[in-house]
Amino acid sequence: MIEKYGTSLAIVFVCWVHAPIIAGVAYWLQTPVLPIVLASILLSSIATLARLLHETVSVPLIAIGLVGQAAVLTAAAAGHYFQTDLHTYFFALLAACVALQSVPAIFAATVAIVMHHLLLSLFLPVLVFPDGVDLGRVTLHALVVLLEATILALVIYRQNSLKVALEAREEVAQEQTRVAEEAEVAAQAQRDKASQAQDQTIKDVCLDLEALIEAGINGDFTPVQMQGLAHPARDALNTQITSLYEVIDRSLGRIEAQMNSLADGDLTARMPDDLFSLVQKKCQ
Repeated sequence: MIEKYGTSLAIVFVCWVHAPIIAGVAYWLQTPVLPIVLASILLSSIATLARLLHETVSVPLIAIGLVGQAAVLTAAAAGHYFQTDLHTYFFALLAACVALQSVPAIFAATVAIVMHHLLLSLFLPVLVFPDGVDLGRVTLHALVVLLEATILALVIYRQNSLKVALEAREEVAQEQTRVAEEAEVAAQAQRDKASQAQDQTIKDVCLDLEALIEAGINGDFTPVQMQGLAHPARDALNTQITSLYEVIDRSLGRIEAQMNSLADGDLTARMPDDLFSLVQKKCQ
């Protein structure tokens, strides 16, 4: 929309530029300057005011205002031998209407050119051809204009189709980018959650080990359960710790029994395997 707005403004500017040029041509060819200039200004004014309307109406009117300058220029050369040559300017301005990127604009400009040639050839032929009415030439020009308009319309249609397809691809790409970004945010959240869980697990294990060591220092060898580790690592470690505490507790019980026997004067009692041997054998 912004591109078309800027383009239509440029086309309107071109319309206004024609007024002094056409006035100069009319003065040079000694054609009445005032009506020629007023006609050019009228067409430029129509194109200017059209920009205030909706695009579906404004763009065709701007195209008509542009190609109408060729009609005024041709009228300014009325009666001169090169008046017919100035008809090529219709083709040039019709091609310039491609900048508006509007098939209706091409259609409106084409109708304006054909009607100009046809009506003025019938009622005011001096404003079209220097030698009067020539319907054969009018027909030829009309066919050429229709051919050019058809090609231009196809070009515009192709450009607009490519533009729509490109915009659709951009929308898809933007959507894919958005989905990928959301997936990355979700994945990062999962990683953060897993990291926090791991940190909490390490903290819990440290607390369990501290409690275990403190209990052992205090002489409490009751089997404990490690809560900080997840299954099955927790179960394996709990089994090993339970086995270790059972060995320690049993060995200490035997040592205590032997010490009591010695205290009672029984020197025949035999000491069992020492604590460290029992622990080492149990842990292998």
